[in-house]
Amino acid sequence: MDEKTDLRVADDKTAGVKSGTFLKSKCLLFLLIAIHVLWFGMGVAKILIGAMYIDDCDRLQMIPIWLIVDAFIPILFVVGFVPYYKESTSDTMRQYGRICLIVALIVHLAWLACGCILIFPDWNADEHCDNVLESFTKAAVIVNCSVIGSWGQIVFRLIFVKCCSKKTTNCGSQN
Repeated sequence: MDEKTDLRVADDKTAGVKSGTFLKSKCLLFLLIAIHVLWFGMGVAKILIGAMYIDDCDRLQMIPIWLIVDAFIPILFVVGFVPYYKESTSDTMRQYGRICLIVALIVHLAWLACGCILIFPDWNADEHCDNVLESFTKAAVIVNCSVIGSWGQIVFRLIFVKCCSKKTTNCGSQN
């Protein structure tokens, strides 16, 4: 096959991709939607628990506030992924989505670092917050760290697969 035939075959394969995919994979789309639903549920729980126990933490008043603010950060991720739900989205919208994702990642990592600094140094302090607030906040920080780690793995693997699938490069080296 010559290069023109390869391009036509590639165009035929991508032409059949429907808008109900994410990076041409329905599995990734369902994974992304499931994570968004879990983020939403976790966000509602963070807001409720942070608001209910806002005055019940003698040790540090910032812990319930951290929970409430942390509930709203995933909205930036959801907004950033919206242009990628449809294959027909314009390049300008995808660029805005990328910018939103980068901002969301930076804000999320900074806020997660603040949460780790606020919550874990006083693990065995004499003054305690309410047990529900303390346990939930620790779990929220651990879940956030797990999500960042999982997404890091997925992104790294997608970049690796994309790099290896190009005909001109073989995992970063020239043919």
